Amino acid sequence: MLSFFRNFTKSRVGIIVVFLVLGVIAVAFALGDVTGLRSAGGPNAVLVKVGKQTITEADLRETIDRWMTEQRNRGAVITMEDFLARDGVNAILNEMIVARAVQEYGIDAGMFVDRKTIDSEIANDPAFHGIDGRFDQQKYEALLSQRRMSPARLHAEISQNTYGRWLLDRPGRPSYVPNGIVAPYASRGLERRQGQATLIRLVDMDVGPAPDEKTLTAFYNQHRASYMVPERRVIRYAIVRPDQFKASAAATDAEIADAFAKSGPRFAATEKRTISQIVLTDQATANAVAAEVKAGKTIADIAAARGLQPTKFDAIEKTALTTQSNAAVANAAFGAAQGAVVGPVRSPFGWAVLKVEKVDVIPAKTLEQARPDLAKEIEARKTVAALVAQRQAIEDSIGNEDTFDEMAAKAKVQAQSTPALTIAGINPDDANSKPDAALLPIVQAGFAADADSQEPQLVPLDQEGSFAVLVVGKVTQPTPRPFASIRDDVRRDYQHDVAMKQARNAAQKLIAELKKGTPMPEAIRKAGIKALPPRDFNLAYADLNKDTPRQVRLAFSIAPKSARLIESPEGNGFFVVYVSSVEQHDASGNAALMNGRRTELGQSSYGEQAMQFIQAMQKHVKVTRDEAAITRFRAQLSGQGTSGQ
Repeated sequence: MLSFFRNFTKSRVGIIVVFLVLGVIAVAFALGDVTGLRSAGGPNAVLVKVGKQTITEADLRETIDRWMTEQRNRGAVITMEDFLARDGVNAILNEMIVARAVQEYGIDAGMFVDRKTIDSEIANDPAFHGIDGRFDQQKYEALLSQRRMSPARLHAEISQNTYGRWLLDRPGRPSYVPNGIVAPYASRGLERRQGQATLIRLVDMDVGPAPDEKTLTAFYNQHRASYMVPERRVIRYAIVRPDQFKASAAATDAEIADAFAKSGPRFAATEKRTISQIVLTDQATANAVAAEVKAGKTIADIAAARGLQPTKFDAIEKTALTTQSNAAVANAAFGAAQGAVVGPVRSPFGWAVLKVEKVDVIPAKTLEQARPDLAKEIEARKTVAALVAQRQAIEDSIGNEDTFDEMAAKAKVQAQSTPALTIAGINPDDANSKPDAALLPIVQAGFAADADSQEPQLVPLDQEGSFAVLVVGKVTQPTPRPFASIRDDVRRDYQHDVAMKQARNAAQKLIAELKKGTPMPEAIRKAGIKALPPRDFNLAYADLNKDTPRQVRLAFSIAPKSARLIESPEGNGFFVVYVSSVEQHDASGNAALMNGRRTELGQSSYGEQAMQFIQAMQKHVKVTRDEAAITRFRAQLSGQGTSGQ
């Protein structure tokens, strides 16, 4: 939850195991013994106390806002009503409680995350690096500003995450699970079930005559949410790319000549050699090996026979060989002719015997020959400088509170506008509209931005340094499509709904007959329904795989001589599954199966152990919730209460 900023920036910060198991352990806090605090309401009202820390209304509201932004960035369309219906307030609040409880426990245990550790995390985060690959203070501040996050908040999150990693990231072997626990799980894999399944299809249902206008209108009003057009935004933007500076960044003759003059030995004549080497511990042995090489044996064969590892230097220059070995070896190797055997020569690792396999003499390059390489390097350097200068000019303009139009005029960038698009990049008014991959980052950033703010935002577009500057234009709130424009869709949906109800009723009738012990073919006839001919199944639990039909999987959760229905994956009807018999088998004597299940259970048991550990931390760190204040806060979000002033 709290990791959305790190997900946005591809940071290395959010790596705690605690957030992998929050779905299980957060419930522990909801079940804990908590007492009420008294709060007068308002942004500074305390909702929860966790040890010496507090969670205020402002903290929770900010976290929820950031979570909603994250969902938008991922393409999800979620309203506050959806969020509240899924008890999102309690889920996010519990995550915040867990993070603080782990931190408090770590502090009480004597752990300490110092400023140096936090600064190191930030400095090494690629998200904050500039084009040169180094930490960029301006980019750091811009990203924090874009996410509306203060440096103090980022530091606090890194600190919390570090405590979680220290306390909950447990490497090592899985826990041992005794036979008494393993046996039922292992035996489950041997369990075999037999039965039948049939499909009751929607196309076989009689949906009656076409619905009249009154019926369709009522259905439309009842299901209005299904016909909503998501929020749409017009995004005004300008794109800055490196190729826009191609003309001004072209290398001049004077620049190329100057770079050539300052290139030192770079374009001078060079010699590269391919050399094989074997190093021996004493000179006498090295003399013998040198003789063998001169006699025609390869260094590789000699090394293999002696259990040694040869070294091969491919196209290496003398300076590089000097660095990797020493001057004596390099002088000897580069003083011999191609094919010559050199040594023994004293090296840092013993006595070296070398063979010069190949000599490549590379002549010096003239200015004209070096021109293409130098021109490319100069152009790249000038392009980066121009790109950085342009970005700085735009950031300065934004800092001066210029409007988007004023910024575009000063920076001389071309302002453009998108149509009214959804967060998926689609224009609902255009039946042929498809997302534009090039515009999608701009659109999603536009939806992440504050719709009421007219401060331009900077958005990186690629690894080459391209970026966009944007501002939100017109915002169209979610609205239902006019009934008249989708009448045919509503009619189709209505008839589908009728068919679904009829098919479900037919399935229930069939299940009632099956429970009487009637064989499925006869039960279909007695129920007076239409269904496909039943198909038999007979398989063990261990036989289930990703290709096993959904209805057959269901059989392993049904009691023998019982039936259940399940909607088909294609949505074209309902399967009715009947289990006629269940064969149980004992896996206690199957050592391989028992050991395999033991390993799986030992690995999965860590989630339970983590939950118990956090429950223990909860007892150590007192957690106190003000349920009345939390309820009041939830009401504010739903529009049933008023915000605290």
